[in-house]
Amino acid sequence: MAVLSIPISISLNLAFKKNLKKCSLEIWQDRWDLSETERRTFLFVHQANINRASFNSRTNQFIAGHGPFVTYLGRLGLSSHNRCVCGAKGDPNHYATVCPVTKPFHSTKPSAGNLST
Repeated sequence: MAVLSIPISISLNLAFKKNLKKCSLEIWQDRWDLSETERRTFLFVHQANINRASFNSRTNQFIAGHGPFVTYLGRLGLSSHNRCVCGAKGDPNHYATVCPVTKPFHSTKPSAGNLST
């Protein structure tokens, strides 16, 4: 028995596609603004965007707060505490800006006036 293959193409009006994309982005942005999870990521990425930002894996881990940070490992049950060896809370910002153990690798901590909320 021969199989008949019929190509079916649905051509949508360009204005309709553009409007659908715009509405989808607005819904995504509203959900991103109101979400109660991933607030750390929101501090770095405010706008929903279909064009992905390409960060390296270490930057992604820092932004998301995932990776070799005791606060994250504690959440996963892989660490019995969330404190750095210096005694402070071991989150990514601590290691990147104030931890005496990682001082040679510190970034400059932004002043309060340069932080957006």
